[in-house]
Amino acid sequence: MSEREIAAELEWFMRQQGAEKASFDTIVRQRLARALPHGKASDKIVAAGEFVTLDFGALYQGYCSDMTRTLLVNGEGVSAESHPLFDVYQIVLQAQLAAISAIRPGVRCQQIDDAARRVITEAGFGDYFGHNTGHAIGIEVHEDPRFSPRDTTTLQPGMLLTVEPGIYLPGQGGVRIEDVVLVTPQGAEVLYAMPKTVLLTGEA
Repeated sequence: MSEREIAAELEWFMRQQGAEKASFDTIVRQRLARALPHGKASDKIVAAGEFVTLDFGALYQGYCSDMTRTLLVNGEGVSAESHPLFDVYQIVLQAQLAAISAIRPGVRCQQIDDAARRVITEAGFGDYFGHNTGHAIGIEVHEDPRFSPRDTTTLQPGMLLTVEPGIYLPGQGGVRIEDVVLVTPQGAEVLYAMPKTVLLTGEA
């Protein structure tokens, strides 16, 4: 199956669940097209042993969702632990969890970005995380405020924002993990239930 076919299947599934349409062009890219954070799905066949990043969302009752998962395609002899991006995946996951743990009312957006960026930087990959950690989401996919180094907006209960750190290594590939999080009076609630372990999909 090609990247484009996977994107079409995913968008059709969202429509079956009640979505009006995809909230943006669905991204399905093997190793994030060798370390580009974004890009369109191509006719390239998804290969066993490849990390595939899916970045997708639905428009439902006028509001947008946004999620990213990086999955490993199963096949003969495929092992998650031996994949060259396995350790990178774990670092990105820990960065996302650190950012989510830091979310609570009264905290500045730049502090959430710092929580994720610190994990990636201390692991030696700071130069390969070239975008913000997240953004508000609602009627538009990308809204303010942003989890960026310069955004001093104070978080308030009821805000919805994405948390999406990533590492992109030239010539090797990239990993990104993204969830939408609700700021609550107590902290943060992740609105998605899809697991974030290195998932093995079905056979390519």
